[in-house]
Amino acid sequence: MSGTRRCSPTPRLPDYDLRKPLIVAANGHAIAGGMELLRAGDLRVVASKTLLGLSEVKLGLIPAMGGTATLIRHMPRALAAEMLLTGNVISADRALAVGFVNRVVEVDAVLATATELARTIAANAPLAIAATRDLLRTSFDQTEAEALDQEATLSARFAKSADAVEGPRAFLEKRSPVFTGR
Repeated sequence: MSGTRRCSPTPRLPDYDLRKPLIVAANGHAIAGGMELLRAGDLRVVASKTLLGLSEVKLGLIPAMGGTATLIRHMPRALAAEMLLTGNVISADRALAVGFVNRVVEVDAVLATATELARTIAANAPLAIAATRDLLRTSFDQTEAEALDQEATLSARFAKSADAVEGPRAFLEKRSPVFTGR
């Protein structure tokens, strides 16, 4: 066994899920670590001239913040493979066209657009937002039947919440709902 090197397993990164919708805004290039941060968001707003990419292979490295494992969950596999293997960047417009980003706006509108998305989400029922986000994140790896079952289970649970009563009542009364998170 002399001369044989054994590699210890790479430690698994802890789950840093904030348990709330994360909106990420970039008003400049998002390359390497910046792209990893952008990828971690639930919603993404970028400036129109932004370039996005994972350039680590050009430096003899690999993306080490989840990019290799998760980029194919956010864009077509062929594009993810091209970006990861070449280290080349894509434009904000291409990222929008493939569904990686939600909005492409001028630099001076990036923060305002991200803030407006946050306000829209915050006006909704907090329990429903949390459950919907959880379903979005977990259903990707499930069969359709499993995802539908999980959705039905959560839907039945939340149908009895105070927020689920308040929402339709406010709609019928033509007023804004007042959600309490219960």
